[in-house]
Amino acid sequence: MATPDNPLLFLSKNRMPRARWHLGGAFRFDRSLLMYLGYTKTSLPGVFQLDAAGAPPCAWTINWYRPRPLMNFRTFTQSLEQYARLGSGVTLEFDSPVIRDDSLEDGAANRLLQEHYRRDRIRRNSVSVANDKLAAHIRRIFPKLPLYAHLNRAAAEPGKRTAAFYNALAEQYDMVSLHPVDCAKPQLLDQLKEPGRFIATINDTCLRHCPCRRDHLMLLSRIRQRPYSLELLAARNRYVKMAGCEDIYSQVLHQQQSCILSENEMKNLYDRGVIHFRIQDATLRNEMSVLWSYIRGIFGNQPDIDNRIACFASSFMAEFGRPRQQLPSGLRQFEFGGYD
Repeated sequence: MATPDNPLLFLSKNRMPRARWHLGGAFRFDRSLLMYLGYTKTSLPGVFQLDAAGAPPCAWTINWYRPRPLMNFRTFTQSLEQYARLGSGVTLEFDSPVIRDDSLEDGAANRLLQEHYRRDRIRRNSVSVANDKLAAHIRRIFPKLPLYAHLNRAAAEPGKRTAAFYNALAEQYDMVSLHPVDCAKPQLLDQLKEPGRFIATINDTCLRHCPCRRDHLMLLSRIRQRPYSLELLAARNRYVKMAGCEDIYSQVLHQQQSCILSENEMKNLYDRGVIHFRIQDATLRNEMSVLWSYIRGIFGNQPDIDNRIACFASSFMAEFGRPRQQLPSGLRQFEFGGYD
């Protein structure tokens, strides 16, 4: 725990000292996330409050790009134990906004949920969902497990997102993720009854004025159900082309087109009582992008201590070059004997 005499508190005290960070990448980029959490814990003890977030692919998740391979169940449980040993809670993110009734009884997804609850030794684990039916299903089985409304719950809302909409969600969920576009609306933020129970995603890469974000999300849920449908995959390509979100034009690179929050927008959120900030990995394609998002998001733009931040970043990245006891092998996660 941070103490007033901690000499390292200067890294956060002039920015957002009470912020709690939810770092995406769990069960996808475990090596990098575990290394980041461990290095921060030993090098900067008590400075930042960090937890992990993510989920293995299952019937209740979506993929932004290509389908992810199924995760070995033993690897999943080992990862949970590693996060617990670091003192980090894990938010299991079931981000599909469309869940069929028969999918609620999916054996693999329910087993992930059960193990997630069973191995919560430090009592900091939670679940984030984008579908109200799934929320009711989880609440019925594990009534004491903290339940969050995922960002995609707000993004999939067909009506207008108002403060009344968010306050109503806060009555159903322990915490609620704001749509990134709404994070830049001071009038809406001022009407939130309990701002400390809302989460702001700071590095969402979708366009602020995307013409098809909700439709795209719904399509990704359908692709989860029919992953080899050429018609659905072609429809995804049409949405991406319509939005132009994967196009790069040099003449507009200086504009703030994505939902990535600026330093001023993050400060405005914090000043209004929002202290939970999430760094997502779902729309990022590789580990380096995720690592950069951790460092940029948590430290922010602090010119007076840029040299200290750079020292931390370079020292942390050097950890990847340390000698290992185990030789690297493409067969490391391969097992004989079938599935668990």
